[in-house]
Amino acid sequence: MLRRLFLVIALAFGASNVFAEGFAVNVQGNKQVGMGHTGVALNWDASSLQFNPGALATMPMNFSVTAGTSITLITNNFKGYGKDIDSELTPKTPFYFYAAGKVSDKLALGIGAYSPYGNSLDWGKDWPGKYLVQDISLSAIYIQPTVSYRITDNFSIGGGPIIALGSFELNRAVPQQIVNPANPTSPVVLPDGSIELSGSAVEFGFNVGMYYQKDRFSAGISYRSEVKVNVEGDSKAQVDPQFVGFLQQAGQVNPQAMGTYLVLNSDELETELPLAGTLNLGLAYRFGDRWTVAADVNYVFWDAYKNLTFTFTNSQNANQPAVPLTTPKDWKNSLTYRIGAEYKANDRLDLRAGFYYDETPTRADKYTPETPGANKIGLSAGASFKLTDRLSADASLLYIQGEKRKASSPDGKFAGEYQNTGFLPGFGLSYSF
Repeated sequence: MLRRLFLVIALAFGASNVFAEGFAVNVQGNKQVGMGHTGVALNWDASSLQFNPGALATMPMNFSVTAGTSITLITNNFKGYGKDIDSELTPKTPFYFYAAGKVSDKLALGIGAYSPYGNSLDWGKDWPGKYLVQDISLSAIYIQPTVSYRITDNFSIGGGPIIALGSFELNRAVPQQIVNPANPTSPVVLPDGSIELSGSAVEFGFNVGMYYQKDRFSAGISYRSEVKVNVEGDSKAQVDPQFVGFLQQAGQVNPQAMGTYLVLNSDELETELPLAGTLNLGLAYRFGDRWTVAADVNYVFWDAYKNLTFTFTNSQNANQPAVPLTTPKDWKNSLTYRIGAEYKANDRLDLRAGFYYDETPTRADKYTPETPGANKIGLSAGASFKLTDRLSADASLLYIQGEKRKASSPDGKFAGEYQNTGFLPGFGLSYSF
């Protein structure tokens, strides 16, 4: 029992995934979302500072501001242990804001704020995986000042630093059993306890890109660096004092029980999580005055994510040792393939559609349900309507369907079939002159 409990707690602290694949929301521009979230080879407006900073200096206006948001309507399904459970719908509103202006014919400056990670997942209090996770929430914001310079009429470069602000909260249940050594086959079962993990971080990275345009053809390459998030936060447990006392006594002969005792009595936590670097390649071609077709490939360096280690300390007791808990992840690099098209219906209305296929970096034998990962397809549509010569409204709708996936936790003790589905409507405004 003690060994199982210790492993369950260790696995439950796989909260690193809150920053990772399952919570990476690709809605950083409604125009781009409408075209399958392509944008590396497009230079529409200030949004280029996120998709490809190299294209910013070639935007067709002198000044541009664009902002918007989406609503994440995502559900996850779990089948296992005789249960068929859908997660609660917990919408989030990732956003973007970009502003840029041309200082000269060759130089452009801009700043952006966007949330590439941000979502919530609530499995409920009593689902079969409650000892791994009950609910989880993430918020992450990137702030990026950018400089872009046109070297020749056809070629430009750009880049800027990233300031990453992140926070998360995870809740899970804790099983409580007291084993009497004189009668080990009849443990005293107490009501479940709970533990809440929360933390925040401020870290730094960069985004760089190059852009080439010749007549109707354009191409781009950009790289967003890995950001190592060093999270510091709180660990708050609510458990029966009898259970804590039992763990303390059992720890005299069982180090695993003492490890569990120390975790449940800790009030601070630290961990490091790599937000993977991404290499983006894009091509675009304009057919006549009405049609534009674009294709992107994103290569994500998730192999940097080998293990997750949480260290728990008790700030009230300096003599209590820190407790490291490590969960193997062994993620693999992944690819996302995107294609989209835009049609200019008239001088005021642009219509868009797109498709993408997104590979998961997670492995089926090292899987935890706080962010169910799977290969996914995305179908999108969008439109922009000019309200005035300078102001336009942008709208998009993204549908995401994940493949069904049978997977198990690293110790093989929790397994089932997962599938996720999402609708993400979005709306924004763009102003330029």
